[in-house]
Amino acid sequence: MLRLYSEEDIVRLRLIKHLVGDLGLNLAGVELSLGMFNQMLKMKSGLDQAEKGELKKYLENCLNEMFKILKTRPS
Repeated sequence: MLRLYSEEDIVRLRLIKHLVGDLGLNLAGVELSLGMFNQMLKMKSGLDQAEKGELKKYLENCLNEMFKILKTRPS
């Protein structure tokens, strides 16, 4: 059976290959990096849709999600 991969699938696979092969990350590091990558994609998509008045609130929410992924808070 022929398996078709989306462009997004290919980008993620290349990222995983880079993280493991070039940077030497383990599974936990790859999972963390993919979580951050997913959040960055959401931010990019949201920036295109956000109106100027809501931009600051949107960015704060995105950053809070990224801090949550890292299980930390800014000082």
